[in-house]
Parts: sequence; structure tokens; C-alpha cells
Amino acid sequence: MPIPKQNQGEQDDAFISRCIGELVGEYEQDQASAICYQQRDVKLMNNKEWRREFVIGSDRQVTSMFKSRK
Repeated sequence: MPIPKQNQGEQDDAFISRCIGELVGEYEQDQASAICYQQRDVKLMNNKEWRREFVIGSDRQVTSMFKSRK
């Protein structure tokens, strides 16, 4: 069975539930969960805007950590 993909407009929690439900017969629950969460994470990492926001947020956290050390 192919690994399900998240439909456009489908909320993350709805996708994870649907994905796990489709894979549970073929994989154990924990394996199905890992596969589905990874699918969601890959989709996020391929989203240019999400990556930009992630990098900006990470940069702010690192800067804040170094400022608090002084």
C-alpha cells in the first residue's frame, strides 16, 4: 500500500488520524504513527515559507540565549 499523502486543506491532526488508520493493517501502530508524522514533517520542510519562519525563529532563540549569557 502506498503511503498516504496529506490532501490540500486537510488539517495536520486529521491527516495523521487518517494516515494511521490506513496503515495500521499493514504496519504496527507505532510504525504507522512514525511513517505518518514523517510524511507530515517532510511536507512542512518542503514548504518554503515554513522553512523561512523556522530559520527566523531559530535565529531569534539562539540570539536570545547568547544575550542572556552576558
